[in-house]
Amino acid sequence: MINISRLLVLFTGILLIQSSEITFATLFLFFSYIGYIYFPISYIFGSLKNLQKNLESIKKLYQEFDNIAQDEDIK
Repeated sequence: MINISRLLVLFTGILLIQSSEITFATLFLFFSYIGYIYFPISYIFGSLKNLQKNLESIKKLYQEFDNIAQDEDIK
C-alpha cells in the first residue's frame, strides 16, 4: 500500500513538473517528507505483526503450562 501511494505521488509529481506547476526540487522535497511519514507507519505495522506472533507464542506457552499442570493433577 505504501509503495503504491509513493508511485502515485511520483507519477502525479512528474505530471505537475511537465505542466510547469512545480519544480523538480519541490517534488524531491515533497517525496522526502513523505518518507518521514511512511517510515514510522511501516515500522509500526511491522511491529504489530511481530507483536501478534509473540502473543501467539505466549498463548502456546501458557497452554503447555496448563497441560503440565493437568498431567500432574492426574498423577
